[in-house]
Amino acid sequence: MSTEEIGLKNEQQELVNRHSPLATSPPPAVVTLGEATIDFIATRVGTFETFPPFVPAPGGAPANVAVALARLGVPVAFIGRVGDDPFGHAILASFRSAGVDVSAARVTREADTALAFATFPQEGERQFNFVWDRSAAMTYNPDDLPVALIQRARCLYARLGRSSGSPMERTALKAMRVAQEAGIAVAFDPNIRPAAWHKLQDARDSVWKLWDYANVIKLAQEDASIMTGHDDPERALRELWRPHMRFLCVTDGAHGCWYTQAGDKVRFVPAWPAEEVDGTGAGDAFLSGLIAAMHGRDWAGQLDDSDLRFAAAVAAVCVSRWGAQASLPTRAEVEAFMHEQSQQPPAEPS
Repeated sequence: MSTEEIGLKNEQQELVNRHSPLATSPPPAVVTLGEATIDFIATRVGTFETFPPFVPAPGGAPANVAVALARLGVPVAFIGRVGDDPFGHAILASFRSAGVDVSAARVTREADTALAFATFPQEGERQFNFVWDRSAAMTYNPDDLPVALIQRARCLYARLGRSSGSPMERTALKAMRVAQEAGIAVAFDPNIRPAAWHKLQDARDSVWKLWDYANVIKLAQEDASIMTGHDDPERALRELWRPHMRFLCVTDGAHGCWYTQAGDKVRFVPAWPAEEVDGTGAGDAFLSGLIAAMHGRDWAGQLDDSDLRFAAAVAAVCVSRWGAQASLPTRAEVEAFMHEQSQQPPAEPS
């Protein structure tokens, strides 16, 4: 870490101490590690080449999960790096507003904050373009990892770097080893995004590097297909299961999700009905609901269908609103949604 960055870290810590609501909060039960980005989201249907208008919003899977958990009432901290630019400072302000502990976040003048552009080539289809191979997010060094923060937590959610062999990938591996040795939950969502990789095989290789450490894993159907070469979620769960795992699931949007906690018996839970406005943060919302359910069980015992229904409800509320983080609901909003849906008459048989 450079002298300049140390100075920035001290300035940032002073701001955290002065403005963060976490001074009297419990220590984080969950720590998320990885990229925090500014997402530029198209406001109309069209490819990037049509130059649609874009609206900026905070994003990045680990950042989304941190904000989602905070809104669901789970004490959470974020580990990552942003640039000393308007985007990075906006991200930190968003974290503090949500109640996320940012004491382990870092600011650097040596790289810019990561950016992502989301377009909608046609209704219901999303396409991403990323500016982050050399971003601040990818430069988080393993030597800077706050090991004690992870060891005191009950769960780590870590993301691999988008560039194979990047400092962030090495940091994620170190963090997962620390968490594994501490005996805590290690949550992971590959969230591969083929457009973010120069070679899709590099993505597979990076995922496999983390597979022996992660024990609470959520995959989108697309990711499961990339990893297994087929589209059968039940078969994928059996093929991807490892003895050290606690939980593994495949989600497929409005089609519902499949999960296993033993590697052989697979259960299916349908999705809630929802009118999709923006699905950008749906997967992060779902995984956050799972982690919140584990927290509610004091990290002991197995989940059941009701926990998966809760996670699905978090995602359903999320997709009905705009923005990866602005759409993330509070626990009260999720419970109100589930109650409202329970009052609806059953659908007519087709």
